[in-house]
Amino acid sequence: MKKNPFYKKYTSDKKMQNKYANYQEKYRENPKESDKLSVDLIKEKIKNKKAFELLDIACSTGNFLKFLKLQIPDAKLTGVDLAPNIIENCKNDKKLSGIKFFKADVTSLNLNKKFDIITANAVTYLLGKDDYLKALRSIYNSLKNGG
Repeated sequence: MKKNPFYKKYTSDKKMQNKYANYQEKYRENPKESDKLSVDLIKEKIKNKKAFELLDIACSTGNFLKFLKLQIPDAKLTGVDLAPNIIENCKNDKKLSGIKFFKADVTSLNLNKKFDIITANAVTYLLGKDDYLKALRSIYNSLKNGG
């Protein structure tokens, strides 16, 4: 793991955010294969549940949540990201309506809510050892019993 993590730099680096958003643009209408597989795993996990709540950490453009919403319309979805402008973009995207978005740090989520499922795509590799352990604790503490 990185000794000096740079994941928090993302919040102030507009160039990095734009580069990642441009990369995500190609998946806006057609999800990545890994996202399709993740949704299939989630469907399998919740097949006997009437309702569930999912938190997507480092949601970025919200593409994964949008695809999840299309596949499982009754899901209660929440996305968090460190970058406030990313969260505002998601809140203003009509295709993401009905999904809640908040600014939050994976190392200290503190959302005053627990979730059945938590996803974190392409974020934990950016964390140093101490922050990685904090993130795991934070995620664990944000899961419902049996989540």
